[in-house]
Amino acid sequence: MPKQIAIASHLSTEELFVGYRQAIEPSQGSHYQIIWLLKTGKTIQEVSQVTEYSKIWIYQLVKRYNKNGVGGLSNKRYENLGKASLLSDI
Repeated sequence: MPKQIAIASHLSTEELFVGYRQAIEPSQGSHYQIIWLLKTGKTIQEVSQVTEYSKIWIYQLVKRYNKNGVGGLSNKRYENLGKASLLSDI
């Protein structure tokens, strides 16, 4: 039998479901869905098949969520502004 993965209790199952349904950004909705499914008792294999995310990514997401709570579910690409421009405004 596949082992269950431990999910921190930052949010209840209902709060995760609401976050999944109300997410505006698609990848954030998927992140909520993954954690919600795992918290309802699904295995990594089942969640991987449903969401089509790799098992490795699911483990990474769980690690982020367990460590950072809801902040671990955000899409980090939008927070990366890149390097400062080398060109001046003149």
